[in-house]
Amino acid sequence: MRRIVIFTACFLAAASAKSDVSHSGYSNDPHCAFCVAMELDRLDAMLQDPVLKSVVCRLAFQSYTPHTLGTALRIPEDQVMRRIDTLGGWGLVRLVSRTSAPTIVEPLPGDGADTLRRWALRYCPIGDNCGGQEPEAKIPQGIHDRNTAGLGTKGYPHGSNDESDDARMLDEAIARIDAINSGDPQQVVRDGKEYARELLASERRSFWLEKLSPKADPLIQIANRAQHIARWELPRSKFPQGKNGFGQWRKALFKFHAENTAKILAEIGYSGDQIERVKILVERRSQKSDPATQLLTDVSSLVFLENEFEKLTTKRSQEHLLHMIKRTWRKMSAKGREHVRALNLSTSSMKLIDTALGNNGNVEY
Repeated sequence: MRRIVIFTACFLAAASAKSDVSHSGYSNDPHCAFCVAMELDRLDAMLQDPVLKSVVCRLAFQSYTPHTLGTALRIPEDQVMRRIDTLGGWGLVRLVSRTSAPTIVEPLPGDGADTLRRWALRYCPIGDNCGGQEPEAKIPQGIHDRNTAGLGTKGYPHGSNDESDDARMLDEAIARIDAINSGDPQQVVRDGKEYARELLASERRSFWLEKLSPKADPLIQIANRAQHIARWELPRSKFPQGKNGFGQWRKALFKFHAENTAKILAEIGYSGDQIERVKILVERRSQKSDPATQLLTDVSSLVFLENEFEKLTTKRSQEHLLHMIKRTWRKMSAKGREHVRALNLSTSSMKLIDTALGNNGNVEY
């Protein structure tokens, strides 16, 4: 009760002011943004519902798509949407549709955003996009009724078991990378649901990273997730045709992905050394001497073989397909190769792999 009284007092002056809050799909009450300050039952709901509290702490200072918000919080998207609807009904957030991009949820400009931020600064844990004094409420058992692809079974990325500042920074980095990749205009379908192509690809990379290295260093996890960040903004068509043009494009992509990732990490508060390490991994500067770079290469190779290779079988000659398999195999480590023949591929694709690798997995040059 003490917390509720303190918070209500913070808004007494603001509650007397009039606002022109209005947005599509939610209440048009002009005073709705301050209902939270005046109605203790709603304040109590915010404090007692850990999912609602977590959503507020994230949305107070940053926009998300519902999908990336669920990923960041390790909470199913449908549960996130229910809290977004609640906050929308109170005049605090709004959904914004974008041309050729997923819908985002953001604080309602003006009083709604001010209300969210004041609440978050008082009650959100330090490091969760805002300041605060109290630890975040634990998510009740059963709230994680499904795993998000690429996240650990305990709900924290790749084996992390606590909510340390490092874990929160990692969550924030992943969420920001995903927020950018969710803007990929090319959509793909998985399990009957549409996803932004690069967002789905990054989740697949996280799945394989966890499988190959369950306790991978957080910087490796970030580099892995960011390998293709905003790739559609630098298309192949901007470079000359032919092998040389392709090489120029690939080199430019590595630098493009690394620089985009570095900006995100700098904003979150990663050190210069940490940022440089991630850039090295994203740009694959030390392929032969760095086990972490080799690990990311294994991940990319397995994602390619499992999800992209079969799409090419109707577009390329058998000779070209066999060459691609051999080239991919040569880049992989022994640990990565162990998973190739266990991939869920069609019989015809597996026959191509067997043909390319031979019975003992030795590539013939």
